[in-house]
Amino acid sequence: MSRQAVIALETERHDPSLDLAYRIAATFDRPVEEIFENPHA
Repeated sequence: MSRQAVIALETERHDPSLDLAYRIAATFDRPVEEIFENPHA
């Protein structure tokens, strides 16, 4: 994953694909819901 992709995810300019979301969650050994929790909901 490129640095630009990480920045886009962090700044909410890009929503990850479901596959990417699961891969990120697996990398951090956390549930997808925890990684991508919406603090504004």
